[in-house]
Amino acid sequence: MYKGSKKLNKAQAKAQEYVQKHKIEKLISEMVNSMVHTRDKKPIVYMIKYLSNYCTEEELEENGIQVKGPLPQRIPLMNYPEFGDECTHLLKAHLTRDIWSQMKKRATHLGGKIQLCLQSGVYNEKEEIGIYATDEEAYKVFDDIFTPIIQDLHPEYDLKVNYRNEFELVSVQNLQKLPKLKDKLSFIKVSARRNFKDYPFTPMMSTQIKFQVEKKIVETLGEVYGHYHQLAKVDEETSNWLNSVGIDISNQTSHSNAGINEDWPNGRGVFIDDNKAFVILVNFEDHVQVFAIGEDGDFSKSLTTLIKILSKFEKMGYAKHSTLGFLTASPKNLGTTLDLGVRIKLKTAQSQDNIESYEGTYSCKIKQSPDSDTEYDINSCKTLAKNLTENDAINEFCECLLRLTEGESEDEEQEEEKAVEQLVESEAPQQTQSSEDSKLDNTKAGKNDTNAPKEAQVATEEVKKSEDESKNAEEGELKEVTPKKNEASSESPDQKSKDTSVEETKGAPSGDSKDGSDKDNKEADEVKKEEPATENEVNNDDDANDNNENKDEKPSEEP
Repeated sequence: MYKGSKKLNKAQAKAQEYVQKHKIEKLISEMVNSMVHTRDKKPIVYMIKYLSNYCTEEELEENGIQVKGPLPQRIPLMNYPEFGDECTHLLKAHLTRDIWSQMKKRATHLGGKIQLCLQSGVYNEKEEIGIYATDEEAYKVFDDIFTPIIQDLHPEYDLKVNYRNEFELVSVQNLQKLPKLKDKLSFIKVSARRNFKDYPFTPMMSTQIKFQVEKKIVETLGEVYGHYHQLAKVDEETSNWLNSVGIDISNQTSHSNAGINEDWPNGRGVFIDDNKAFVILVNFEDHVQVFAIGEDGDFSKSLTTLIKILSKFEKMGYAKHSTLGFLTASPKNLGTTLDLGVRIKLKTAQSQDNIESYEGTYSCKIKQSPDSDTEYDINSCKTLAKNLTENDAINEFCECLLRLTEGESEDEEQEEEKAVEQLVESEAPQQTQSSEDSKLDNTKAGKNDTNAPKEAQVATEEVKKSEDESKNAEEGELKEVTPKKNEASSESPDQKSKDTSVEETKGAPSGDSKDGSDKDNKEADEVKKEEPATENEVNNDDDANDNNENKDEKPSEEP
């Protein structure tokens, strides 16, 4: 526009700015190109319908516009593409003039054209692949270009072998061994993609169809606890969290070149469950992409979450191919569509040769984490191969993790055993000393405990001996002296000394008896101080005192 003018005036510059801002020139060119391809009998009606693709339902309703019936598909204005020398994508390697001539005449039932499939590679020569599918039928209608590209992307793919879906974790052997790595897995993110049958894929989706798919997905998730964010209403906090877990919701250049970002951000959104255990992207590259996220090291738990969410959408019907498996917009993700990823903490840094060896053996990508020399981000790469099922992909990925940590596990076990031995050795002398101290304490305690009953035994024997002596003395006195009626029949333990005094002072005055008795009582009191008095002894002492009083009154009589 205004190409012949050397210098644009102010009005022309504003007009050019307006046209470029709204991409009007490109839009009109593609509309005319589409109309020429279809040769519609009502070109004006065709153009109205075509342009309504770029309006939302609300915009059409607000302006009193109603459009019924299927809408025309956008077809880019494109001739046979000529690629530069620096272009290295797969489209350039396999697209020839003959293939182009044959395919540009074809179309899918939903209106898919080869021009729509190739626009990402034509408009951006730095693309890795350069082609997207417009719908599930595109892989069959344009197989002349898709098949060789698929074989380059998936070397183990065999187009003669039917795809077999098997996603049951109980039969994954290596998964059962993974819990021992729980402490080493600091982050887990597994994902899968799905597109729904009978709907165009994102490179060819109109705004209306995007809203239809979005509505069905949100309705299907109605019973799931979480929140659906329309892309236009995603706040900064949510966006930052998504970036922190490696989920990109930005407007990617490769998608723009493929036509995926038309009418951005309408008809797109993000579902996040309340526990942030899974995320669902709606109408980005595919109709849905489900992410299961875990930070607890439980790989099986994240896979189980992924399976549960995918099962909820099965009633909508998945786009599937007999040999290609689950169909995606990009041929790179065909088959299982699984992307298995973890961040693993290793004991030592891995050499580049070792990393490349694991990558080649297990079809994965290993990248050192920017946060640590011994942490690595590992992602699976294989989604399509001969007889490859979801279970096979998971089993192989788990084997890679187990092999990476195999030597470390043995070293850690040896270190643990060594640490236990050292701990036992260091505690042994302390236990021996403690045992000896304990024995010594027990010996001392035993001696004390032994002495106590011995002392009690000695005291008891002395008391018994004193009682026996008193008894014998009493019997001797009864033979020599006839007691008075008021004299006590029992005598105290110190009666022996009193009886001896009586025998020696037979016929003596009562005063001498009193002196001897007082002396005996004094000695008995000293004995009482040394020995504890029993109740009987106390009674005997009282009786002895009574006898002494009586003796003071009258002298002892001889028989």
